[in-house]
Amino acid sequence: MKGSYLHSALISSLLCAVLYLSAALYQADWGQRPLDYLHGMYALKTAAADRAIAADLPKLVLVSGSNAHYGIRCATIRERTGVYCVNGGTHAGISIDYLLDRARDWLRPGDIALLPLEFNHYTDRGIPSKFFIHYVQRYDRGYILQRPPLDQLRLWFGLPVSRLWERTTSKLLGKLPAEERAHAEEVGEYGDRLRNEPSDRNAIQAGYIAAAKPLPVLLGNAPTGHDSGARSIRRFIRWCRDHGVTPIATWPNALWFDEYHDEKPQQFFRAIAEFYDRLDVPLLGQPEGMMPDDRDLFFDSDYHLNRIGVDQQTDRVLDLLTPYLDDLKPRP
Repeated sequence: MKGSYLHSALISSLLCAVLYLSAALYQADWGQRPLDYLHGMYALKTAAADRAIAADLPKLVLVSGSNAHYGIRCATIRERTGVYCVNGGTHAGISIDYLLDRARDWLRPGDIALLPLEFNHYTDRGIPSKFFIHYVQRYDRGYILQRPPLDQLRLWFGLPVSRLWERTTSKLLGKLPAEERAHAEEVGEYGDRLRNEPSDRNAIQAGYIAAAKPLPVLLGNAPTGHDSGARSIRRFIRWCRDHGVTPIATWPNALWFDEYHDEKPQQFFRAIAEFYDRLDVPLLGQPEGMMPDDRDLFFDSDYHLNRIGVDQQTDRVLDLLTPYLDDLKPRP
């Protein structure tokens, strides 16, 4: 009797898994505007890197979520220094491991990888967001198949059943979602964000900035260096050194609050500094000096600068980064 029950339970579990995975695969190619936009961004940024690779040019590659996309202008770095620069900032909603994995495709021996990573990357526990699961199921199933078994389970079976039901029925009923892709007029030749002038901001975006509060991650526990995100960063640093790439870190251009002088945020900042010190990776600048406190410099979130803010942040980064760029400059 017991064996029969276990056999039935196993068959039922396998059937449920097959039905779930079938639904996941069926809905995966059903569009979703942020996913399509991110995929378009990756295509344009990869094209920027490929142009340097084809010309055998050493380059500076920015690796982060969207704070670099909205924070540093590679076109300015190219113009002022002659160094080819790729703005690889994309989206912090995908995993830090994936951000770094994609960056490996852009980097070659002799390059510099600049890491202005968002603060949540240092405490990432390796649990994929729904956004990230949707993205790799739709656009990069090869990445899923390369992951360890537990990660594969999370990426194939991590969506809520209610979400699967909603998207599967929408596809069955032919409710085609609107597509939105990143275009060249929004992403420049070097991967920079365009159309982020202060005048481009609408009332809703301005409201996001007005309502911004200190980042919860900075008010919580400091990173220990043992979380999944920290392990991914360490693996990337080792990969860089094994492949002749120089890793350099700096702080993200998040909005500064006076509360960050308190003990918990200061512990968080010290933990990041100690993390890179143990890895013997240069960490450029100090948090308060790299994080603007003027809300008028931000575009639509507390990690996204407008054009004026980007120009100022690029100046700050260049002041600190210039001594490292000599080997990347073209020779007369």
